[in-house]
Amino acid sequence: MSINGESFRLDQGTILKYERSLDLKQGLLYRKIRWSSPNGRTVELQFERWASMADPHVLAVRCEICPIDFDGFVEVQASLNGYPENQGFNHWELTQQGKGDRLIWLSSRTRGSRINLGMAAKMNLIGADTPLQSTSVPGYPTLSTTFLVNAGESYAVEKIVTIITSRETENPLEATLAKQAALPDYKTLRAEHIDAWAEVWSKSDIDIEGDSKAQLAIRYNLFQLLICGSKTDDRVSIPAKTLSGFGYRGHVFWDTEIFILPFFTFTQPDIAKRLLSYRYHTLDGARRKAQHYGYKGAMYAWESAGTGDEVTPRWALPNQPYGEDIRIWCRDQEIHISADIAFAIWQYWQATSDDAWMRDYGLKFSGYCYFLE
Repeated sequence: MSINGESFRLDQGTILKYERSLDLKQGLLYRKIRWSSPNGRTVELQFERWASMADPHVLAVRCEICPIDFDGFVEVQASLNGYPENQGFNHWELTQQGKGDRLIWLSSRTRGSRINLGMAAKMNLIGADTPLQSTSVPGYPTLSTTFLVNAGESYAVEKIVTIITSRETENPLEATLAKQAALPDYKTLRAEHIDAWAEVWSKSDIDIEGDSKAQLAIRYNLFQLLICGSKTDDRVSIPAKTLSGFGYRGHVFWDTEIFILPFFTFTQPDIAKRLLSYRYHTLDGARRKAQHYGYKGAMYAWESAGTGDEVTPRWALPNQPYGEDIRIWCRDQEIHISADIAFAIWQYWQATSDDAWMRDYGLKFSGYCYFLE
């Protein structure tokens, strides 16, 4: 975004006011900034963003712009980033990108697992009537518009993104473009998102009387669990860092079954069933680990990913530049995990009496989850 040719940047100009808040009840993240540009033009910006609880393929962000003490021009850009990085490594290969009428799209593929990703985005301008321009710089398809603003008046820009992968459909780019074309407006999508959160909280909330800090803490932690428990996919689980960071590379630990699963078992049993089904689908990886270490049956990984094979690194870098590498013994010596998963299966069945899942999935663990000759 630029204000009369000056780029909006927090490391330049003067921040007069800054607030950031997360609405746990409705799943909305807000940011409010009053900023004075290096040349003294003051603008107030209010951002609202959310990942839809009603539809996991929809993301949205809205920015409200209010010039405080100037008339002039504002330029806004909305892009798709084809080169996201974690700790300096780009996990994606760009395959296609393009632009259309008020639309941009991008297709990429993971370097390791070869999963294809289709993304599409559209942008709407409210309060001004100017055309959108689209550009297709490699890796960064972009929509932009420049419009005249008047002091004291408000304008808004809305960006709606759809995202689908080849784990769900054979042609994710085609699917995400079709979905984007069929979406209702921002207001409707937002209302559906809020209604979905109301339904989730009606089954999941915990009330703590007399301790507001504890109440906020428990709801924040429940929120973190609820946003990453899949409603549709039984081939994924909840990683150790949930969705909050790159630590552990998104790997799944036994903590999911012991500490997280009971919450879902008693509040969202369908999600609990999918988390356990992930372990069923990764049994072959656990059997390969058991065979490698000379055991019968299944030896579940200390760190598990898509196939269930052990992905814990054998060595870690030292904390000191001249220190010795650190041996990671967990992958070799931690053998209790299979018992934890078996316990979680039994607990789920006791709580839900889901005989069909126990027959088709749960009991099939019993032939593999042992170690000794």
